[in-house]
Amino acid sequence: TPEASDAVRLETGFVQGDEISVHYDPMIAKLVVHGEDRTAALRVLRKALSEYEVVGLNTNIEFLKTLAAHPAFIAGEVETGFIKKYETDMFKPAPPLDPATVAQASLSMVLRDLEASKEAAVAAQDASSPFTLNSGLRLNQVSEQKLAFKLEDQDVQVGVEFNKDGTYNVRVQTPNKTTVFSKVMAKLAGESSVISEIENRMYKTSVVQEGDQVHVFAEEGKVTLDVPQPKFLTVGKEEKAGSLRTPMPCKISQVMCKPGDKVVKGQALVILEAMKMEHIIKSPVDGVVSDVFFNVGEMVAENKSLIAFEEKEEEK
Repeated sequence: TPEASDAVRLETGFVQGDEISVHYDPMIAKLVVHGEDRTAALRVLRKALSEYEVVGLNTNIEFLKTLAAHPAFIAGEVETGFIKKYETDMFKPAPPLDPATVAQASLSMVLRDLEASKEAAVAAQDASSPFTLNSGLRLNQVSEQKLAFKLEDQDVQVGVEFNKDGTYNVRVQTPNKTTVFSKVMAKLAGESSVISEIENRMYKTSVVQEGDQVHVFAEEGKVTLDVPQPKFLTVGKEEKAGSLRTPMPCKISQVMCKPGDKVVKGQALVILEAMKMEHIIKSPVDGVVSDVFFNVGEMVAENKSLIAFEEKEEEK
């Protein structure tokens, strides 16, 4: 988060560990800035917004950054229809994935892994053993560590080679192209940052891994990459008949199906109320509803099964 100053004020209503009721709105914080005039204040605002690094929940920070940089907003042409008027500017499609961003995320993960291996080796009181120290060095050959990511429906394969001079070769492969960065220099900086030099350009990027996701706070904004799990880790974890779970603590506002109903992919099945907003839960596949576990008006905790259904078998 940005640092508070005479020009920047941060307002929050809770601290880490607090449990927030579903009756509260989704606001997690307020950012207030001050400047000599509108132009100066907006400059402070854009800088402060760029310093936010939030993971674990979706925020509107990227939207606010776009808004604060829009020429009409800077000029003060603000009215109730602003967002609708400039909708195409405010909600542009995500830009193509930058291979340099993927390279930075990969280097961060590889370096964190090496750091953890060194700590484990020291704890084992055998810090110099090649069997406990995962340094990436190999006799008479270059070592490569492979990683895999997913961005929406796009598969990304990465190979990080360890060079003898301490640099790295990073290969980023997407469905459309393969990019190779040679002789990359990289080092960790703090708990989440990595500093790298890629093609004569310096980067300092925050990379945070949370569960099966890697959040990259790059110059162009936040990018979230999914980390596919190996099949042997996911076998047996699927629900017996398929189910839908609550994404957050909520109240059941409306149930639009019952056991025995045939549903199609994308069909709205349940409407939830949480943080003064409605959330529509849709069927992920074609199938038949086998059970509905909650009634309208009930309060439901996070990650509880709402509906069980049997997926429609493909016709042969």
